[in-house]
Amino acid sequence: MNSKIRTSELTSTLEESKILNFSRKIEKMINKGIKIYRFDIGDPDFKTPDKIIETAYQYMKKGYTHYGPPAGIKELREEIASLYNEKIDNVIITPGSKQAIYYALCSILEPNDEVIIILPGWLEYLGQIHLCRAKPCFVSSDEEFNPNIDLLRRRINEKTKAIIINSPNNPTGIVYDRKILKEIADIALENNVYVISDEIYSNLVYEKEFVSIKEFMKLEDGLIITNGFSKTFAMTGWRLGYALADDKIINQMKKVQIHTVVTPSTFAQYAAITALRECKKDVQEMVNEYNRRRKVIIDALNEISFEFVEPNGAFYFFLDTKKYLKNTVNVPEYVLKNAKASVIDGENFGSEYKSFIRIAYTTSTQDVKEGIQNIVKLLKIS
Repeated sequence: MNSKIRTSELTSTLEESKILNFSRKIEKMINKGIKIYRFDIGDPDFKTPDKIIETAYQYMKKGYTHYGPPAGIKELREEIASLYNEKIDNVIITPGSKQAIYYALCSILEPNDEVIIILPGWLEYLGQIHLCRAKPCFVSSDEEFNPNIDLLRRRINEKTKAIIINSPNNPTGIVYDRKILKEIADIALENNVYVISDEIYSNLVYEKEFVSIKEFMKLEDGLIITNGFSKTFAMTGWRLGYALADDKIINQMKKVQIHTVVTPSTFAQYAAITALRECKKDVQEMVNEYNRRRKVIIDALNEISFEFVEPNGAFYFFLDTKKYLKNTVNVPEYVLKNAKASVIDGENFGSEYKSFIRIAYTTSTQDVKEGIQNIVKLLKIS
């Protein structure tokens, strides 16, 4: 190897995604013909609705295969602005909601600023905070996976720049209620701290109402909302998301977009308009199927009196196995070997959750039924 090659300290200290690495391992096993019940990845198993695909195809044929406006096409921005009762200047379209979060962080953070993340949480945020040369700060949740509000209030200091919240939540599936959201908003407003509300699962809610923190604070108060089309419309590969924020922040985010990806895919944006306008029935059908799978897992866990917090959103369960797999060092590997099921290590969502596993019911209902029975049997006999 050429000894002159040197990589930056910033990227050299950036960790790879352990979840994606584990999923790649599972894919290799499946490619070898090994049957694995997949509960590892939060990627909908449904096909993108035909209307969306057809719209993209038609716009490609019309020639919409070139650069578009840096903040996204006007028609889609207007559609999203109307959904949130905001102005078009408060909306930017991005190649995925993850990119929207990164742009937001780039636009508000200075080196050594602190960003609060609520645990258990989606720790992919950490890499983005690291790239902004800022620091993560953690706040734990209670036994029901709701944020510890007293601890959150104490954790705020002069270096705190933002709080990231995610409801419905990955990995717990918990949906924050109005009381929790108002308390978070009050703390942010009192301390002049931004709130980045990751609402990517907002349309995937079961037997409970989704509430946005937007009820309790405004964009001009420092609220930044991120969302996208990946989870709701089964469009993870399309890479299309968006953010709403004060127009001053949107202008900064637009500059970051210009100097990185330039603009999101043009034809995909026109397809997204079709998704928002014409695919409510498709979404409801997917939500109904997710809910059936959720109930299958709930029933299976109740059969062995497994203690767990019932999720009402997203498509995840977050289960503590310590009473059942007491001497198991690596729970996901143990489950993979003995139940032929792939689950995600709870440590990926906070170091104190080593005995937890995340189950994603983003696989066929038949596989959910068979796979969860394998897991339940393993828990029962261990």
